[in-house]
Amino acid sequence: MNTIKTIAKNTGVLAISQVITSILGFFLLIYIARYLGEVEYGKYCFAVSFTALFIIFADLGISNLIIRELARNKELTSEYLTNVSIIKLILSFVAFGSILLTINLMDYPADTTYAVYLFGIYTILTSFALTFRAIFQAFEKMEFDAVVMVIEKIILIPPVLFVLLSGYGLIELAYALCLYICRNCKRHYKLLCRFDKDLKTKTHDQFFTLENTGYWRDTVWFKCVIWCFIL
Repeated sequence: MNTIKTIAKNTGVLAISQVITSILGFFLLIYIARYLGEVEYGKYCFAVSFTALFIIFADLGISNLIIRELARNKELTSEYLTNVSIIKLILSFVAFGSILLTINLMDYPADTTYAVYLFGIYTILTSFALTFRAIFQAFEKMEFDAVVMVIEKIILIPPVLFVLLSGYGLIELAYALCLYICRNCKRHYKLLCRFDKDLKTKTHDQFFTLENTGYWRDTVWFKCVIWCFIL
């Protein structure tokens, strides 16, 4: 019965949060389209869609791996967080390099190219935020994930509206989104540290202690790399 209640609770809170964030995102998109104008909005849509094509290189299904593995053994949270962060950092350079190379080969205007650069950074950092969310899902704490999703969308609205109402354009909007996602990743990590009070210390030790190199190679690191190649 407890399992049924847990499933119902997690499904319910995620569904409610998805509805709320979708509604907020819909109205925010309307304002973006209205204030940017058809030309700038077209560039915005292109930059978002173009960078989304490369997001697979920054994740490669690692978030799904985290959910599966941590659901089996929650004691490995710090190890997975450390090693996945390293892997995703490497993958992020690959993804961003691919974005830079491809967009420059396509000979788009300078402002469009620069917007793609910024949205590439935004997309990659969003991938890191998804990793933190995957940990909440692995612990079956969907209420944390749901609340964070709604709060993130609410926090996003004021800076976007400020940029638009102040008469700024696409590039300034992209800067605002990059700053927002940086703060977002930081909030996710702080929330995780409150959820697991020893996580920060463990992650720091895993990252900086050379004695753990063998563990990285033989267990978590190996699993993550193999998972990437399988996908």
